Amino acid sequence: MPDPVIDADPVLAGVLLALTIAAEPREAFGAPDDPLIDGLSAGSTGLEDNGSDAPDPWPDVLAMVSSLVNGSTAWQTTYAMIAAPDGDEYRAGLAGFTLRDGVLYELVRLYCDRQPGNVLEKYLDALRTEQLGELGAGFRRDWQLAAADPAFRAAQDEEHHRLFLRPAAELAGSDGLGALGQFVYYDAMVMHGAGGGWMGFAALRDQARRTAVPPADGGDECRYLTAFLDSRHSVTRLLPARPGMFRLESVQRELLGEGNLELERPLCWQIGRRDFHLA
Repeated sequence: MPDPVIDADPVLAGVLLALTIAAEPREAFGAPDDPLIDGLSAGSTGLEDNGSDAPDPWPDVLAMVSSLVNGSTAWQTTYAMIAAPDGDEYRAGLAGFTLRDGVLYELVRLYCDRQPGNVLEKYLDALRTEQLGELGAGFRRDWQLAAADPAFRAAQDEEHHRLFLRPAAELAGSDGLGALGQFVYYDAMVMHGAGGGWMGFAALRDQARRTAVPPADGGDECRYLTAFLDSRHSVTRLLPARPGMFRLESVQRELLGEGNLELERPLCWQIGRRDFHLA
């Protein structure tokens, strides 16, 4: 993910951090009863009930992503994150939601359906038509204010689950991949989109499967994940250069080289010159 430039004052940032960690359970806001997303904004990913004895890998996955996005493993703070506009695009919130394919519009629309009259409602038309110039600095400020509302965090949880988290978990499972594979798939979906097109996740996966056999079909997991990362790298290097665009790939390749396919702790990695550790 690109390194965002965050426009937040210290007082607001502190309030949002406290509220995020102490968030109420999402079921209070009429969200669907789904064990994969139940409780995300309360500090867990809701993936603990996965039918196995393996620990839920998603808090550590989101912590590693957060270390790149905001220099902290406290992934709960990313609900309030919003980058300065990059060309004709915004990247905001838990999954770096973008204007692409109406993702930001659908998220804010869901929030407005659940909480009419909220501070983001006035931006719906601009988000629907993807008119970046009509959003302005006020949108960034109001996004950060909205992140203090448990209903908005619950809406982010639901869209994060629907668009990225569940598809990554299910596809990685169908390919016979472990926790590292889920991390690799999730990160690719967030950055490239889950759909088609030459740079979309489906194309990356198809290319990887042409050069290596996934474990579900009897292939070697390390060899397949290497092929997927190579496929993604070949596409990413054709995109406009952005700070940090290859940093998570480096972390993933290091974990792969260590053979840590289940993201077993302790986890140690480096982003730039900063060291991170999950014991």
